[in-house]
Amino acid sequence: MIPENFLNELNFIRETLLDSIDSLNRSKSFSTIIDSSISLKEDYGTLTQIPDKLKIPFDNKFISAVIGSSKNGKTTILDEMFPDLSKRGLLVTAVNDTTSQALKIEYSSSSEELNKVVVHSWNIDQIKELFCSKQVEKKNDGDSIEVFYNNKNSSIEVDGSSANFENENLKDFKFSLKQTLIPFPFPYEIPLEKLSDTSFIEALTIKQPRNRLQADNILTVGGNTYNSLQLRVIVKDVSLKDNFNEIKKWTGLSDEESSNLVFIDTPGLATGGSRKDEILRHPLAIKSNQIALELLKNDELDIIIHLVLCTEQSDFSQLWEALENENKTIGMQDLSERLILAINGTNIYFQNKDMKKEVSIGEHFEMSIEDNILMKMNPRGKVQPAKICFLDSKKYIEGSGQGFIIKKKPDYEKIYQANKEVMIKWLEPNSKPYAFLEKMGMVDSFKENIEALCDPDDRGQGFLVRQIVELIREKGPVLLLKKYLIRTDLINICKKLKKILSIYYNNNGELNCQATIDALENCFHFLNKNELVSIEVFCSENIDADIEMLIKSNENNQNWIQKSFIDACNILLKKIVAQSDSNSETTAILKKFLQTQLKKKWIEDWGYTIAEMKPDDRTFRLLSHSIKTHIREILYQFLTGSSLFGKLDSFDQTSDDKEQIQIIVNNLAKCIQKGEALCIQYGVSI
Repeated sequence: MIPENFLNELNFIRETLLDSIDSLNRSKSFSTIIDSSISLKEDYGTLTQIPDKLKIPFDNKFISAVIGSSKNGKTTILDEMFPDLSKRGLLVTAVNDTTSQALKIEYSSSSEELNKVVVHSWNIDQIKELFCSKQVEKKNDGDSIEVFYNNKNSSIEVDGSSANFENENLKDFKFSLKQTLIPFPFPYEIPLEKLSDTSFIEALTIKQPRNRLQADNILTVGGNTYNSLQLRVIVKDVSLKDNFNEIKKWTGLSDEESSNLVFIDTPGLATGGSRKDEILRHPLAIKSNQIALELLKNDELDIIIHLVLCTEQSDFSQLWEALENENKTIGMQDLSERLILAINGTNIYFQNKDMKKEVSIGEHFEMSIEDNILMKMNPRGKVQPAKICFLDSKKYIEGSGQGFIIKKKPDYEKIYQANKEVMIKWLEPNSKPYAFLEKMGMVDSFKENIEALCDPDDRGQGFLVRQIVELIREKGPVLLLKKYLIRTDLINICKKLKKILSIYYNNNGELNCQATIDALENCFHFLNKNELVSIEVFCSENIDADIEMLIKSNENNQNWIQKSFIDACNILLKKIVAQSDSNSETTAILKKFLQTQLKKKWIEDWGYTIAEMKPDDRTFRLLSHSIKTHIREILYQFLTGSSLFGKLDSFDQTSDDKEQIQIIVNNLAKCIQKGEALCIQYGVSI
């Protein structure tokens, strides 16, 4: 579905950047200038805090997450899309009170893999986010629930022994009033024998009725035991495999192509708290939204399927707003171009009394889609999804799922065949439904969608999957470029690193004098150029007394004036080195520079080579004042401008090091060129 070379190009950029950083860290010249420049060390340190996503090879898997409100039929639809998976009991559709965790479904043709179910937990920071929410903190405080964060062993202690819940008796609680929450040290693979244990699967996936509730520990990971209440908080997702038989039948995808599709069932949006969650009810009340938010914030989703039950309103806006507050790189346009709106329960247009009225006047799309969903998804304006499709559930319609109360079992195919002609009329030009379909760019696809809806083996679910595949073929490279090249900051890291190197090295990899200038300026980091009084403080505390002593010691020297100034400059050098904690290379350059300035400039410009005075108390005071003033002037010149440095020698550099740096610079240039060329080719702004 993605051009073969495309992913190789992206991985070349990623690998080259990592190799360049590794090579730079081994460069002697770069190590020297890093050690001699505080600002460079900070900038380079920040730049090379590589995101985890860049440390592993990029793949062309596309993760599609079904996001929607509770009771809108998300899991029921997935239950029909993955019938073999449904038989294993992890797609729970018969209850309303499921636990807040994502279900990740990947393709496998291996019977051994199909029996592999892995549970992943959130890390401690993600769990803390639940408890640090202002809403949760306020409610915990109001109910006298105390929360303690133990950074030493990465755990959270929740103490509800003094809790006060209205109309509830703590003695009736099944779980302990004190709960310790510890993330899994590693993913937990459910033992094969446990997969057929109904009570275990229930404890993991639903909030069991009181008469079946297991309050004891149900699993152990890395020496830590967990009960089902603790698992409700810490579990991030359950990952399992499926043969994708329905997916392949609907799309004609090969095994290899199918392996690039991943589906995630997320818990319902806007799900409230439950008394069954006892002392952990408040963080669990927001966990469903937090799961979807974390997936989006951490860029773990490529395609968002927003499933909304026909006539219901979208709750997506609260998630969208929270995402934009936390991740400024993801905006409305970015989400819209990978958003598929799935209208579930299309039969409601013909079953619901109020909706039938809207259908009769042709305004059902405006009300059910425009008003209820598109205008409500984003708090700042109407959303334009990449695709819109209609689907339904056979179980729902025929009464084997959660649907309307029915007198006799209806037949899915007959219901849709009876209404097919009405739906086809919506495609008549100049009709109100047609105007909406045309505005949304759906005219060409809607007829195919009708046929799929009327097919009991497709139900619009197959059409949804084909829409996903079509979106990948249309925009897959764009989505991957934005995900891997832009949002990971990969292209910008390459540019910034090349810019840093261009400051300190010539195009042939040779060090220039900027490294020396930085090193010399760094020697004076203990002085504040914005507060020149720092020069006076430094001199009066560290140098002045020594100047007075050395003048006295030189009184019998024929050139006592000149020697006193030279000795004072040497003392200044020692004091600077002591204060700056410079490395040996920088100290050598500083010493050479001071000696050059002393011999060629200061000693002559300031008259120390021609001054003649007999040593006595008056001339001691005069010379002392003069030298102290000029020492301060030297520091002032260093502190206020690098023009003083003129042309400086650079640090020593071997020919191998020059070649190494030149290779790094050239490779980074190739990365930037390739990245920019790909963005131009696919119309992606950097």
